Amino acid sequence: MLILGDALSERQFEQMTQDAVVIIPCEEGQEDEFVRADPLLGNRSDQSGLFTVLSPMSAKGSEFGKVILYKYGDACPQGLFSSSGRDTARVLEDEYFLNKLYVAITRAMKYLLIVDTPRGEEVLWRHTLSWERLDEVKERAKSEKWCGKLACTHRVKHSDIALLETE
Repeated sequence: MLILGDALSERQFEQMTQDAVVIIPCEEGQEDEFVRADPLLGNRSDQSGLFTVLSPMSAKGSEFGKVILYKYGDACPQGLFSSSGRDTARVLEDEYFLNKLYVAITRAMKYLLIVDTPRGEEVLWRHTLSWERLDEVKERAKSEKWCGKLACTHRVKHSDIALLETE
């Protein structure tokens, strides 16, 4: 996981997007609007325009070698992991968000990078990324062909980014 402003500079993000598909948490057809409103993506678009940005529904049915999940935690509905005070409309909104997240995650065939804000890490990813959960998935998947290819997602440090750029 890469946290914007923490371990990830604009230049590093630009290099990462050159051979990746960036999937953003918006509706189909709203990609341009999302990119223009986002400081990092908008700046990247103005400078080169040579990167692929898709909504989950635009990406549905496709597979890509390297996917960057961009700001899904930041777009996560507040209280997604709370069971109290949720009416039917709220439950549907949460399920729709999780469906888009699932579609976005499952487009990656080789690498999945998560780029988010500190708020996004707090609201979504701290609830979903842990060694314990990964170990549980590995145990259940011993007979699956992808067992042994899972690695725990962790916060990336400056020194790790060079490794990502060479792969």
